[in-house]
Amino acid sequence: MKYHHNSNGLVARFKTNMKKFAYGAIAVIIATAGVSIPASAIGPDEAEGNVGYTAYGLQRNARFDVEQESNKCTTKWNVEGNYSIAFNLNGDPTQYVHDLTLNQNGNSLKGLGGYPAGGPHIYEWKLKSGTVNGSNVNFVAKYTLGADAVTPLTTMTVTGTIAPNGTMSGTWADNYQGGNRAGQWTTTSGAATQLVAGCQGEGVFRYSDVNGTQYRVNVKFVKVSGNDAWFAGPVTSGNAGLGQWLFAKVHDGGTPGSNGDQVSGSFTTKDAAKLAVALMSNPGDGPFAVTSGNLRVH
Repeated sequence: MKYHHNSNGLVARFKTNMKKFAYGAIAVIIATAGVSIPASAIGPDEAEGNVGYTAYGLQRNARFDVEQESNKCTTKWNVEGNYSIAFNLNGDPTQYVHDLTLNQNGNSLKGLGGYPAGGPHIYEWKLKSGTVNGSNVNFVAKYTLGADAVTPLTTMTVTGTIAPNGTMSGTWADNYQGGNRAGQWTTTSGAATQLVAGCQGEGVFRYSDVNGTQYRVNVKFVKVSGNDAWFAGPVTSGNAGLGQWLFAKVHDGGTPGSNGDQVSGSFTTKDAAKLAVALMSNPGDGPFAVTSGNLRVH
């Protein structure tokens, strides 16, 4: 994600305002100098600050106050959909591309497969069982059409993992004609998606810089962990970033802020911002060292 000009992190519970993660590089958080925030003003799982920093050669300012409303901030893989999946046999690089349709109910999978991809199918199989646990996916399938569907009925066991980009790969084995075959598989089209639960939060972030760029963000998603806070929300007013979402991260390095506080952030879409908060990712711009003021994550 990228703060068009410089992004500087936001603090998790930034309710108040950040002042623009740079423009062009989208400036991130910088707050006015020298403001100290008493510990008594900060509640559980929140962050606030009034800080200044320099990003991409430009002095920036930001004020923010955000808080986490739900600690049930999780992600879950959804593999439902249509795929092309290539199988090869151990020792043979030849790929046999099958169709695969998966249906997901909670962590359970059902579905159908067939070869060749695009049909008409010479071989078909049906999932007998299957699960998705974290980034692990597996299923057992029985052949329903073709030479593998006669006695002894061929059963195929497939295990694999889901990559961050949603592609899947792993190993397979079956009992074709009463023997033992095994190999590798990978998806060649289609991708799993990550669903986000929780991460609710609230707050305001305002940004401004010496060039007159300024905007306001209404924070919707917040995640706090240790000395770090992540948050995201839509830009609701200002002269930059309207229609985009800001994703930001702030690090509380001590008091005053110049002792190690950092901010970073970038503009992106709602879905990408929400997922980035849940995954506690690093924004595209930053981190930038706070040079004045202070921020606290608690």
